[in-house]
Amino acid sequence: MVVDKGQPAEAAHQPALDDAFRFIQAMRHGIVAQDPDDAAYQYYSTAGAARYARGQIEQWVKGGWTPTGKDQYYDTGTSSVGDGKGVLVTFCRDQSQTFSKSLESGEVHRTEKSPKSFQKYSVLMREKQGESGVWQAGQIEVQGEAKECSR
Repeated sequence: MVVDKGQPAEAAHQPALDDAFRFIQAMRHGIVAQDPDDAAYQYYSTAGAARYARGQIEQWVKGGWTPTGKDQYYDTGTSSVGDGKGVLVTFCRDQSQTFSKSLESGEVHRTEKSPKSFQKYSVLMREKQGESGVWQAGQIEVQGEAKECSR
């Protein structure tokens, strides 16, 4: 994973931005570990985001695949939401150099760069109850073929 998260306009959003990417890394950890019950993503997510992460991990496990290659994240943004206690973190993903590798055969399934390679993420972060300074993803939306993320 290559992450270019930059600095948020509001310094108070930095912990939410950092933990949004820890959530993405934790989800990837679960995929590589082939463990839908992996504790890492559960620590950094709750509700819909936790269900999303589990579903993603289960798909990779069911397919017998693991990720390989370069997975790029960039163009981050943050904004306060609701009661001001939530932070919406947005970012782009370029997965044109990320491929699936069969765990059984070792074969790498390569794809060509296309509009499907680019995604836009929106992750709603809130401070974790009982753990000051730790933020959890509560909701996640992933827009495929995101033109604004094309490079």
